[in-house]
Amino acid sequence: MKRNVRDNIMLLLAPALGLSGTVVAGYVKTYDSFFKRYERPNYDLKPGINNIKRIDSKIKYDDVEFYSGGVKLRGRYFKSSFSKGVVICAHGIHAGGDDLLPFALYFFKHHFSVLLFNYKGTYDSEGDSTVGMCESIVDLDAAINYVKTDPLFDHQPIYLFGHSWGGYAVCSALCLHKDIKAVAEVSGLNDGYTMILEKGEEYAGKLADLPKPFLNYYQKYLFKDYVNCNATLGINSSNTKVLIAHGVEDKVISYNYQAIIAHKDEFTNPNVRYYYGLGVNGYHTDILYSKESFLYRKEVDSGLKLLGFNKKRKLMDDEIKEYVDKVDHNEYSEVNKELMDEIIKMFNER
Repeated sequence: MKRNVRDNIMLLLAPALGLSGTVVAGYVKTYDSFFKRYERPNYDLKPGINNIKRIDSKIKYDDVEFYSGGVKLRGRYFKSSFSKGVVICAHGIHAGGDDLLPFALYFFKHHFSVLLFNYKGTYDSEGDSTVGMCESIVDLDAAINYVKTDPLFDHQPIYLFGHSWGGYAVCSALCLHKDIKAVAEVSGLNDGYTMILEKGEEYAGKLADLPKPFLNYYQKYLFKDYVNCNATLGINSSNTKVLIAHGVEDKVISYNYQAIIAHKDEFTNPNVRYYYGLGVNGYHTDILYSKESFLYRKEVDSGLKLLGFNKKRKLMDDEIKEYVDKVDHNEYSEVNKELMDEIIKMFNER
């Protein structure tokens, strides 16, 4: 965060919290350091369908851009010739829109148009940071409004799909948009604020040491009324169809504690259904991919480690690229069809 903005925050928060400006500045710096900007990795060195150059050249898309709070966000729009609606995909933290390409292509194959986009401070989008946990809701809200108003999308019905941070966003967005046709969330967290407190050092490091009054004030300063949104409130605020999917062995967003699915006894929406990830699909990201993909990814990753072990040194980028070029990227990123077909089935319901 820029210094003049931090100075303004100190002037506002320090008296309210009864703390010195120096102490508040330290808190702000700690908070902001966790939500840094994330650049797109070099996908030539990473296997899988996460690189736009690896998709079928016959699949056309438009590069798009729109604004969220004055910050330009960028993404890609895949327009189906026989579109049933637009699926807006919301990515997880430390990731970006292109990381959801395998699932976007599956929706596209089933005659849905798809919008992939990047949050603030992520990949091609502008912004010097990812701001905070509520940012995924803020930017998804902007994406939904963009789809609703821009002629490119022809006023099509809107569906939402999100993973992890994006799962939290797509359910929370129902607090703001009652006309979403259906929502599918995978491995989502229920509440961005409580996530910081609950995960503690394991997830947030020094963020967990910040006092609750500061977190309350600062997040309200950053996100205004968005802080009042969470997944459970969103789900219960409408009768929208919602599929909640979570791996029972998830160690990132715990199944029994931080997960949206952990709040299922609180849901009053009669149109909620569940998918339970079991076995190799029981984990945070592995729930998204097929069992065959799980085994192949293990094989590919082990092969790369063995290559470095045999050379007895860190591999050069050109050596990694040569190895990655030989990978079957489609097999590496093969989706969990059981899960995706459940989502498609729900999206196809009237």
